[in-house]
Amino acid sequence: MHRLPAVYAQTGYIDADGLAVYAPDIHHMIRRAAHYVDRILKGAKPGDLPIEQPTTFELVINLKTSRPLTHLGLSSRRCCFNGRTESPNDPSDSLSS
Repeated sequence: MHRLPAVYAQTGYIDADGLAVYAPDIHHMIRRAAHYVDRILKGAKPGDLPIEQPTTFELVINLKTSRPLTHLGLSSRRCCFNGRTESPNDPSDSLSS
């Protein structure tokens, strides 16, 4: 079986050994949805509310999966990471050290 590293749009793939995830920040989207519910409950018409697109995204790189790619000249430098700093597969592989 050949394994091809891939970038996904859902964070669950990181736990299944996906290489990377680039996706909207779900927690931010839920907060924005709560804001919409609040406005509707206060009497705003749903049709009058603007449609919003995600404004914050998260990039998660699976360090365990990325290690075999170093022979191709690819490397993940610690200085480039901002946000999620833990590796879901290996708790000792923290970027925040």
